[in-house]
Amino acid sequence: MAVFLQDMQHNVRFPGQQEVGGKAVKARAFDAFQGSPGKQKYGIATRKGIAFVVFDSAMAARKLKVAPAGEKPKGGGDLKDGRRNDAGSRQFLRDMLDGESQSARSAAPAGKEKDRKERIKEKDQRLKEKEDKQPKKKAKKPAKKRLGGLTPPPTSYGVLANLGRTLLHYAQPIAHEYHEKPTQPSAMRASTAKKSKTEEDPEVHFAVAPATKGLMATLPEARPKSVTLPLKSTALVCIDFQKDFMSEGGFGHALGNDVTKLSEECLPGAQVLLAAAREKKLLVIHTKEAHREDLRDCCDMKRIGPRCPPEGKRIGEVLQEGMGRLLVDGSPGNEIVDVVKPVEGEVVLCKPGKGAFFMTGLNQLLRERGISHLIFCGVTTEVCVQVTMREANDRGYECVLVEDATASYIPKFKAAVIEMVRSQGGIVGYTTEKSEDVAKALKSAA
Repeated sequence: MAVFLQDMQHNVRFPGQQEVGGKAVKARAFDAFQGSPGKQKYGIATRKGIAFVVFDSAMAARKLKVAPAGEKPKGGGDLKDGRRNDAGSRQFLRDMLDGESQSARSAAPAGKEKDRKERIKEKDQRLKEKEDKQPKKKAKKPAKKRLGGLTPPPTSYGVLANLGRTLLHYAQPIAHEYHEKPTQPSAMRASTAKKSKTEEDPEVHFAVAPATKGLMATLPEARPKSVTLPLKSTALVCIDFQKDFMSEGGFGHALGNDVTKLSEECLPGAQVLLAAAREKKLLVIHTKEAHREDLRDCCDMKRIGPRCPPEGKRIGEVLQEGMGRLLVDGSPGNEIVDVVKPVEGEVVLCKPGKGAFFMTGLNQLLRERGISHLIFCGVTTEVCVQVTMREANDRGYECVLVEDATASYIPKFKAAVIEMVRSQGGIVGYTTEKSEDVAKALKSAA
């Protein structure tokens, strides 16, 4: 059996805090009613003190009220931290269950009081001896949950209901906590649940080991130091060379940017890289930011959030006739510009976010093709290119950013990203200035 205690006055924090009626109730349970078989008891914490409902063997119910927290109870032990000590509480409650009133006990002669205590002690001793002699029984399966965790005998339901609607309201949450196995927090349930393949083998999130045989291309001009590319394990990634970002009437134009600068700055270098990669039969991946027609893969924050462009210039809307809906797959403006258009056999990846690894399956594709090194070009440097490089870096891919094959609407942003990528020993990857140097290294690979 258990007695539920609280100390609202001293705000003592006991194990097991419940939210009851919108107010925090702090409760603690300790053993009591030893030697009183056949009795079932449920504690109800109230703002003023502790109420107890005791079901005895005759199915009679009694409501007992213990003194409010912070006051010394009558007939019980001393108060400690706003609650009874264990021994005093057991004695006090045993006396109440024996049917003797506090006034009768206080008026009883000292001799009779001593005899009564000796009888109780003898009774406890007999019960303990009897219990020791009986063979231990196997634990029974817990009864089915009823009334939010209360499982008294069937006939006691009516008795409990008669104590009033308020009593039932407060009894359920507290009885539920101590008469059942506590529910595990969601985080704990997740950790004990059956683990998925990716949880058991974190290696599947990382790049495969680079090829040790075959042609190798070295970039001596790369910073912070030279890097060697195993051609069997190297791919060229072209980020978002789409009309939405590089032509008037696209999304970049809707944001107020001069889109003509991007084409002039990075497309010539990208053409050089593509020609060299195709000649060496490297895996070539083209990405474009493209959402489904129903925009289910575009979150509200990105589509209609407080930082979005005004109406008429948002994702899924038409800014200029002939370009179609902004950033929607299948629209004319969502196609890759002609000078770096994909050819047969090259991968075109539609990504709903800034990073190419988000909701695309790119990591699985690269692992299946045995890729460990990535050469990057594309737009814009500080957004989609940088985000994808950082995603790749987290997954163990060696990344090389080709400076004259990437561009930004804001030149200082491009310069900042290049410096960040190669700083601190190449914290994100390598940079190399000229696409011609990369093409030369690929062609002369040995």
